[in-house]
Amino acid sequence: MNALLSLNAVSQRFEVAGQGFLAPTRNLTAVDGVSLQIAAGRSLGLVGESGCGKSTLARIATGFLSPSVGTVSRSHKLGNRSIQMVFQDPLSALDPRMRIGAQIDEVVALVGGRSRPEIAARRDQVLEQVGLNTGFATRFPHEISGGQRQRVVIARALAADPQLLVCDEPLAALDLSLQAQILALLTRLKAELGLAILFISHQLPTVRFLCDEVAVMYAGRIVEQGSTDQIFAAPRHPYTRMLLSTMLDPLSPMQDFAPVTGEPPNPLDLPPGCPFHPRCAQMRPGLCELSRPSLEAGPQGTIACHHANEMAA
Repeated sequence: MNALLSLNAVSQRFEVAGQGFLAPTRNLTAVDGVSLQIAAGRSLGLVGESGCGKSTLARIATGFLSPSVGTVSRSHKLGNRSIQMVFQDPLSALDPRMRIGAQIDEVVALVGGRSRPEIAARRDQVLEQVGLNTGFATRFPHEISGGQRQRVVIARALAADPQLLVCDEPLAALDLSLQAQILALLTRLKAELGLAILFISHQLPTVRFLCDEVAVMYAGRIVEQGSTDQIFAAPRHPYTRMLLSTMLDPLSPMQDFAPVTGEPPNPLDLPPGCPFHPRCAQMRPGLCELSRPSLEAGPQGTIACHHANEMAA
């Protein structure tokens, strides 16, 4: 695969202050040895519960954060602004004091090589690409709806002529009808512009609709990865099955799979062995709580589970 972006065994650790006056600082590992590749024109969905490290990984992918360990490799085709971020909360992502047009113009100007009339023409073009008329350029963020603001955030990202969009829960702040509209917009832009997309979400139906591949993250690590068809039709990791059991989809093969109870582990106090074993119905005493499984590649994708062969559908 000719990757635009490769994350190579990246880890991210943060120091967390102790709760008492004399308590020592502790290391929190938010991302632990993750490797991912994103190819031109392809979309990768990154899924998992809150706190699993998805947003930290997004910041590493965009270059906002340098990993504590590991490397980030970018294709020579990627320029300085060829990776752009689309955030969860469009209102906080926009400057409330600036008109929308001025905010887009800033990005176009940073790319360089355009005169003032060309900057204005590019601004109008990206507004139209996201389904907004050029009159929106004169408005302030508070004067438009939440769905329109998310379209503006996407337009501003497009103004940098990106090849890769990193979308961190871009639908979470919207109601269902607006979610469907923004999802359809991203799907169209991917097809028309050949954009690669790293799509981070806990909403599995949206990932199924948009993404070519899916990576499932738990406690800072990838536990399963494969094509979207494979992950949704024949998931192998117990955690993936748990996530899919929550989908309100009568056609899902996981509707009859008993959901796993319990909460995600505290990243400051991960259990020994496989971090999922306290919640796993397939936990095997003497193995799962003692040995952490490695991520192994196979014909059905990659999986980190001691029972990988048993979990084949």
